[in-house]
Amino acid sequence: KQWYQRRVRAHYSAIYRFFCDETSRVLVSYIDKNIGLVCENNVPTTQPEQVSYFIKLEPVKLTKSNFNRAVTYGTCNSDYMHSLLGTMHSVYAPVFFKNTSWPESVRNDFAAQLHKFMACLTDTAYKMEGKTVLYIPEEDISTSLEKCAKNKELVARLETSVIHWTRQIKEVLSAQDA
Repeated sequence: KQWYQRRVRAHYSAIYRFFCDETSRVLVSYIDKNIGLVCENNVPTTQPEQVSYFIKLEPVKLTKSNFNRAVTYGTCNSDYMHSLLGTMHSVYAPVFFKNTSWPESVRNDFAAQLHKFMACLTDTAYKMEGKTVLYIPEEDISTSLEKCAKNKELVARLETSVIHWTRQIKEVLSAQDA
């Protein structure tokens, strides 16, 4: 019973620190196979099957009114590569691609680099399973095809994806021949 009470106090302490101490920027919880539920203010030193995390975007004392603005949170599985891929694909990439506040040149450069990163991340995540998956870049092509074809930066980004696909297909074909 004392062990259980110490664990509960440790959990409350970690949660309290995260909410009330401006310098405490991380709160994670996971199941440890030996001791059960763990709540702490640092990244786990072991590799649990699943980790729930809360990260303060800036050093602040949390309140009901600033929580949604000041904290990002989520869950990662032990398959970090797929977790990162899923988070990038469903959360961050759409936000970056829809950002219209940046200058056009910055958006184009950033989109090109983000597509390259996403293509490599997709390739790596699935290669670990022995699969080849082609990354399909999400681009706003809601305007006419003629207008899209005249957009040199868009065409260059799509061509880069096709070149990456070609490389992937060549790797698969040469592996089959070997």
